[in-house]
Amino acid sequence: MGRLQFNQSQGAKFLRWAGSKSRMLPSLIPLIPEFNRYIEPFCGSCALFFFLRPRTAVLGDINPLLIRTMTIVRDDPASVFKALNQLNWSKRAYYKLRPSALNEKDNSKLAANFIYLNANCFNGIFRLNKAGEFNVPYGGERAGKCPSSEKLHTASTTLRHVKFVCGDFDKTVRRHCRAGDFVYLDPPFALRNRRIFYQYRYDDFGTEDINRLRSLMDWIDRQGSAFIVSYAASPESETLSKGWHQYSAWRLGNIAGFRTARRTSSEETLITNV
Repeated sequence: MGRLQFNQSQGAKFLRWAGSKSRMLPSLIPLIPEFNRYIEPFCGSCALFFFLRPRTAVLGDINPLLIRTMTIVRDDPASVFKALNQLNWSKRAYYKLRPSALNEKDNSKLAANFIYLNANCFNGIFRLNKAGEFNVPYGGERAGKCPSSEKLHTASTTLRHVKFVCGDFDKTVRRHCRAGDFVYLDPPFALRNRRIFYQYRYDDFGTEDINRLRSLMDWIDRQGSAFIVSYAASPESETLSKGWHQYSAWRLGNIAGFRTARRTSSEETLITNV
């Protein structure tokens, strides 16, 4: 069995994620107003949520395996950590487990498998092919580490009062947003409908959703709630930002997410009604 290396960094975020806003938090935090409840319909690894640690929240995503994993970690972190310790942490074991990992029926083992794939795959990417199979290659020297028991228990405590929702971003927000809430919208980038390497699937968020997102922003504002949208600096972000406050922020990442791509800073636009 490969030797486990535990991630004991501060905070409760236990997943890596392509497009994570962990390194953009210094730009995001000053823009956030006081709020009653936190809502994030593209939650991913929940970097902003875990930093803020709000008393109540609604976290949603279109990825049912992500939502199920978050729920299981909230409800039984000890069993998830036990299952993680039973896995072989090596390249060979990764490729052996990958085809069947996400078909596991046992809740704790499924969550452990999801975390295992996330920690060991390239750049924390979650990507499914057209057959619905996880197909991200092994991360090698860029692989992550197993979250410690302490981290999973801290995550569980932080998630205690969270309502999880699996579904479309627009429906999630319209069903749950009330006056005084804060909505953070961090969608996948649909740049000219180009296939993005790290998208969940081939059909998850396209340029046709830009107008839906813009309409939702208007709706949130009419409810008397605050929002922040983070999006790649692009013609699409110009459409989203018309009439709202906008700021530039920079995030370090891989161009297109490929192994051969160099690390570079990419510009993002932060759009808000406050």
